[in-house]
Amino acid sequence: MHKSFTDLDIITKNMISQKSEIFIHPSFKPLTLNVKKALDIVNKFEMTPTVAPPPMAPGSVATGLPASLQQRSN
Repeated sequence: MHKSFTDLDIITKNMISQKSEIFIHPSFKPLTLNVKKALDIVNKFEMTPTVAPPPMAPGSVATGLPASLQQRSN
């Protein structure tokens, strides 16, 4: 506990002593994001539609396996 307190004290003193050196330069301006252009770019990604699993036969049990593997395991 004592070492942690000492380390925290050192960090705090360093932060206080370096506070005048840490600043945001006035030439830095926030960047704006054109949402419409960003959405246009995202929409250009090729999206593949998800394929719904085939309906299960009555009385079959869902195993979480693809249909091709379910047939082999029976």
